[in-house]
Amino acid sequence: MNERDTLLRSLSALAFTLYDLQLYLNTHPYDMAALAHYTQHRQQYLQAVALYEQKYGPLTAINGASASTWKWIKDPWPWEYAANTEVN
Repeated sequence: MNERDTLLRSLSALAFTLYDLQLYLNTHPYDMAALAHYTQHRQQYLQAVALYEQKYGPLTAINGASASTWKWIKDPWPWEYAANTEVN
């Protein structure tokens, strides 16, 4: 598995964890341990997104725009086959 795949898997796991914690916090809003856990994983997720986008480009169209370019259409998208195979 290459670094890109590893980052995508990490992002997927972190996103799942955050979603699961969101659902829990919807029914247990005063659980400070769960909130701390959510905050910690949110920071890890944001750092992983920043690292991925720095190396491989935007993960979403929202992050694909800058003042001078539309980066979203460059390179294969993360879910495309070409983005997930190593080229020799």
